[in-house]
Amino acid sequence: MKVEKATDEQLAQWASDSNCKEQARAASELRRRDDIAQEQLKRSQFVAAHPFDARREVSADAQHVVKHLWIIFVLLPALVWLLYKVAHPW
Repeated sequence: MKVEKATDEQLAQWASDSNCKEQARAASELRRRDDIAQEQLKRSQFVAAHPFDARREVSADAQHVVKHLWIIFVLLPALVWLLYKVAHPW
């Protein structure tokens, strides 16, 4: 069975088994999973401690929408005008 697809219990068993030829890989995969779990825990604690304040902050979705609206209504017409002036210089 692949080490990446093994359960945490299997990895712990393989990492503690001195006869397992994948002992080092199992231990490193177990450490990697623990690190990911710790990062997720830290992130969830940060989000719980610092909730989104809609009165002061702009969401990432709103920033994305504004950026694309700027591209559509400012940059694109400017480029079209510039290309028109280059094609018809009179």
